[in-house]
Amino acid sequence: MLLLFLSLLVGCEAITLSPASFIKLNDSETDDIAGNPHFANGAATAAAFDVRSRYLYVIGTVGDVLNVIDLTDPAFPRPIRKISFDDLTEGFPDSIAICNFGSRSYLAVSFEKVGTSTKAFVKIFKPLETPLDDLLIIYDRIVLDGYDPTSMAWSNDCGILVVVQQGRTHKISNAFDDPRPYIDMIVPGLSSVSRTPVSIDGNALAAAGVRHVLRRCEDDATKTSTAIDDLEPRRVTVDDNNVAYISFPKNNAVARLNLTLTGGQSYTLEYMNVGFKDWKPMTIDGADDGLINPQNYPIQTFYQPADLASFTHNGETYLVTADTGEYMSLTGAEEDCQFDESSLGKDWIMNEQFAAGVSAADQAALTAAMSDDSQLGRMRFSKVRNPTDGYDPTTQGFAQVTGYGGRGISILRPATQTRVYDSGDVFESVFSQPDFPEEYRAVFNADVAAASSSPSSRKDMASTTTGSTPRAVTTGMIGDTQVIVVANGNVGGIYAYIVDKSGPDPIPIFQGYSRRGNAGLSWLDSYAMDGDAVGEPETKDIQWIDLNSNSEAMIAVMSNRAGAVSFYRISLAEP
Repeated sequence: MLLLFLSLLVGCEAITLSPASFIKLNDSETDDIAGNPHFANGAATAAAFDVRSRYLYVIGTVGDVLNVIDLTDPAFPRPIRKISFDDLTEGFPDSIAICNFGSRSYLAVSFEKVGTSTKAFVKIFKPLETPLDDLLIIYDRIVLDGYDPTSMAWSNDCGILVVVQQGRTHKISNAFDDPRPYIDMIVPGLSSVSRTPVSIDGNALAAAGVRHVLRRCEDDATKTSTAIDDLEPRRVTVDDNNVAYISFPKNNAVARLNLTLTGGQSYTLEYMNVGFKDWKPMTIDGADDGLINPQNYPIQTFYQPADLASFTHNGETYLVTADTGEYMSLTGAEEDCQFDESSLGKDWIMNEQFAAGVSAADQAALTAAMSDDSQLGRMRFSKVRNPTDGYDPTTQGFAQVTGYGGRGISILRPATQTRVYDSGDVFESVFSQPDFPEEYRAVFNADVAAASSSPSSRKDMASTTTGSTPRAVTTGMIGDTQVIVVANGNVGGIYAYIVDKSGPDPIPIFQGYSRRGNAGLSWLDSYAMDGDAVGEPETKDIQWIDLNSNSEAMIAVMSNRAGAVSFYRISLAEP
């Protein structure tokens, strides 16, 4: 497997990323689009851009709302509609997808009822053509098999809507429940739709080495979860060849699903275990001591891509993945199940054993680092005793110590199930560059805590878990230049790349990092200010906005915590 690691290129930027408009949206409780927005209203979770009307549709799950932003004049985006939903009758909107092809024009929104036994459903609307149009329902309440549809994507001809339902562990009627996930194919017809669930094969999961994390609760062995129950799909994207790709971050996998069937074929998921990231030749910060201090350690992490996007190179599909990272921790109060797949480094080194193949030098280095809070003592590592987590059942020890998340991006080649590029440690090491702005250093690996806290007060707090936490990614073309942008999912911030397509495989070239917002003010105080002082906390989605230009494009960044949409203009550098 070919791995190319990125070194920061200074003075070679081919694009510039410039902050543009910043819009704070309203939730369902305000009366109109002007309203009185407030921090943490959950009004911007995910979005879909309609290239025909130039409207950006933004759903807010917690805010129970759909806002529509007019981008006819990209220099001045303006909210034109706010559509509130009823959480009692409809539930909460949690994913959105739009498609236009010939006479077909569909806007799909999925809904879930959190913590209930009510199945989720999808509504398909006619997209707006003018701000005064009613949002007309074409297909109403397409009931699904699962509870929590987290992502949807259309086939190229709008003939199939792929809906992934995560199957999160929850508590129903005060009792533990780990529902199975579902992936449904919805096909619109003349007056109704058909729905076909895709089979999930436990044998195929095992053969591909897909992680099985939760097998039984620690406090009650009768509460169990099969490999299928434990599987949790998160995001789906469809490439130019009508092939869907689905991420499973908890399970450290990606699946391929061909939407074009011939000769009586059935929909079949092909799984890929995306493997481990070896940090030995790189640096990683594993301590929450408030310092920027990446070090070399002989550890590995699961890549765990949460978001993914596709592009074409030499006629072949490649995937760019945001390697987010996550670990499973359940409580009796929340899920009626006590379970934690991980432990702190200092506890791991006391309670677990190394496999026979681990060198004496690595054992000594790990024992010292994991016993020290200023190194790896507080970093979280898997204690799941399965081969997918590096456990060797023969010698009853771990062949490696494994943390969570790739802390960067990858380029995957699905045809060969290989990784052709890994961003290495640049998402952290860039913060140590001598010319890096101090206002950016102040939020290094910060997490989002209480609204009364500031980003800088939480500096380095995510280093022990998932670090830079890249959560959303998108890609698009400006002229002949492929651009990739990926967002920090905690305190916000954008990493930008262009793609070198001169070789057999596409290789991203780092262009820089940019972040909006005031690092020193509390989230509440910064939100109360005019402008973009609050930044983009808890970014969950990025949309590419094509400007029909050979020199520039835009992106829209959805900040779930702020309930805001942050726009950037991306321009090619002049030759």
